[in-house]
Amino acid sequence: MGGALLGPGSACLRAAEDWASLERSFQGSARHLVEAACHECHAGEKTKGDVDLGQYRSVTDVRRDAKVWEGVLEQLESGEMPPKKAKPLAAEDRAALVAWVRGFLDTAANERAGDPGPVVLRRLSNAEYTYSVQDLTGLALQPAREFPADGAAGEGFMNAGQALVMSSALFGKYLDAAKGIAAHVVLLPDGFRFSEGTTRRDWSDEAVAAIRRFYAQYADGEGRLPVEASLRALLEWRERPSEGRPTLAAFAAERKLNARYLLGLQGALSGEGKGGWPAGWTERWATAKSTEAASLAADVAAWQKALWKVGTVGHMKPWMSPAQPVVYERELKWSAPKESATGGADVVVRWVVTEAGDGAAGDLVLWEQPRLKVPGREPLDLKEVRAWWAESRAWRTHLASQAAASLEAAVSASAAQGPGGDGELARTRGISVESLRVWKAFLGIGDAPVALEGHLGPEIRGVGGQ
Repeated sequence: MGGALLGPGSACLRAAEDWASLERSFQGSARHLVEAACHECHAGEKTKGDVDLGQYRSVTDVRRDAKVWEGVLEQLESGEMPPKKAKPLAAEDRAALVAWVRGFLDTAANERAGDPGPVVLRRLSNAEYTYSVQDLTGLALQPAREFPADGAAGEGFMNAGQALVMSSALFGKYLDAAKGIAAHVVLLPDGFRFSEGTTRRDWSDEAVAAIRRFYAQYADGEGRLPVEASLRALLEWRERPSEGRPTLAAFAAERKLNARYLLGLQGALSGEGKGGWPAGWTERWATAKSTEAASLAADVAAWQKALWKVGTVGHMKPWMSPAQPVVYERELKWSAPKESATGGADVVVRWVVTEAGDGAAGDLVLWEQPRLKVPGREPLDLKEVRAWWAESRAWRTHLASQAAASLEAAVSASAAQGPGGDGELARTRGISVESLRVWKAFLGIGDAPVALEGHLGPEIRGVGGQ
């Protein structure tokens, strides 16, 4: 029962008793004191300062205008009222009236405790809107930079509800600001994020920068792991006394190395992993000292170069891809040098085979059907190339030596002549039939099937109406 009296119901009961007590005291003495001291100037036709105290005939009337009675209390306490020319108010009467007005104001304040009054529907101030957008997006955006400045509305505060109204022009600026904010949205498969940039190129650059930052924690700018530092750390960790030695993960953090990579490397080197190391390398590692880290890293680098292709991080493709050290076919293209450049010496081409990083012991290389492909000809086995090259050089020398006589004979020859005519003409001119036919075909004279492909250049057709 005692606890129930402390609830909301007891508070309402207490407030009702307070108002009833105020009503009794108002009707008993306070009202008569107000009439005697104030009605001469503030009642009936005389209402100085637009204050009419004659209208308050009960506490209910007084409760409607609490602000007026705040002014009455101020004037009574300062001694401004009643004025000096009016009938003075006895000190005990002034004290009694002040006590009643103060009791009324305290009761009214208690009744409205926690009530902020009417809440005005308003927009956010420019600063509130800017900070809200920045908190939501995580970006230093300034969406209100084109908005008009907020007014203080007389109270001196820029967030007064009466001043924060929305005009049609400002509404348009809000729409423009929203479009600008939306331009920073990047749609993702599972949601969205906000970006500093507004173009696809900006978003791609941000993604690449994020990848680089991730790799930069434990690798260089190209994403290559520090092999030498990792090997040295493992060797130094191994050389420490087992008693009091930190865990490998803690040691990696101390050296600012990737703990996961270091643990995996340690497992592979100790034989716990799948391995795949060159022959004898794990045995060398078992007895290695920390001073040998650079030499070990150089061996690993050479081995990696043979088995892996390392690209640049951030090109939207794997930065490491396996290389195939076994080549089944190799196409070589080069222009044969002129004899003047080589002095008539043979041109030597060598095929060199290297080991894949694991040593050459036990390796076997098999050259199967090595051949030379020349445009317009059947592939030649390498054993036939030397004879073919000598034959080709002799043939070019023969054509060049008989060029002048063959051209003269070809010009004098008739396009209708047959093979027999070519033989007679060749004997007359002292040249070979083959040379004459080649030059005639090259000049487009007659129907000889011989061509000079790959020797002197493109064939000439229809020269001089022929």
